[in-house]
Amino acid sequence: MKDLIEKILAYLPRYLKDFGSVVAGPKRFMAEKNTQTDTTYTEALIFLGVSLVLTVIMTAPFLPPGKDLWSYLAGMAVTSTLGVSLSALNLRFAWRIVGGKAPIRSFFVIYSYFYSVILIGAIVAILIGVGIFKTLDPDLYTKIVSASINKTPPPDMSGSLMPPVLFLVLAVSSILIAIWCFIAWGAYRQLNGLNRWRSFFAAIIAGVLSWPISKFVFFVGSAISGSNL
Repeated sequence: MKDLIEKILAYLPRYLKDFGSVVAGPKRFMAEKNTQTDTTYTEALIFLGVSLVLTVIMTAPFLPPGKDLWSYLAGMAVTSTLGVSLSALNLRFAWRIVGGKAPIRSFFVIYSYFYSVILIGAIVAILIGVGIFKTLDPDLYTKIVSASINKTPPPDMSGSLMPPVLFLVLAVSSILIAIWCFIAWGAYRQLNGLNRWRSFFAAIIAGVLSWPISKFVFFVGSAISGSNL
């Protein structure tokens, strides 16, 4: 794990630069890349891989006792790769229906970057919520963690302000991520060179099909977490 972290630290400046560029201007960032080249494809895979490792590192303190970090990383790598691949196929199918001609590799490259940003954004939002919880009500937080570890009923939270505070944090972060996704969707329209109406219908088709894909990936992830992987 030490060698892996050292390699990530060496790549981190480039990663942060690209991450900031994707967040600030997803359409512009993708427009500057040739998504069909091997170089761009490799860069997208590295970006996705580093995002997964950072996610594991950020969430490692919340792993249940006895959970191996490498098996956690391997499980996340399998489910994320499956999810990204199926989602890229879904996007290509949706855009193909409305007249898009972009190849599957381009969808995979774009979605790898976008998925990484959404994943890190969601984790950061959760960590902010946990940080607020630990700061404002450390006793209740300790009781909830203890109940989770010991698999006992959680403490009563009816008299605490934390549920609405946590809901507010997650609601605001979800809205911000949704707005960013709306802006980022333009990269797919730009890739396929189609108008907004066709883009709208592609979004509906992809959205409907994403539900069974999410359920399937969740099922696979649950199966992996219950196995020895």
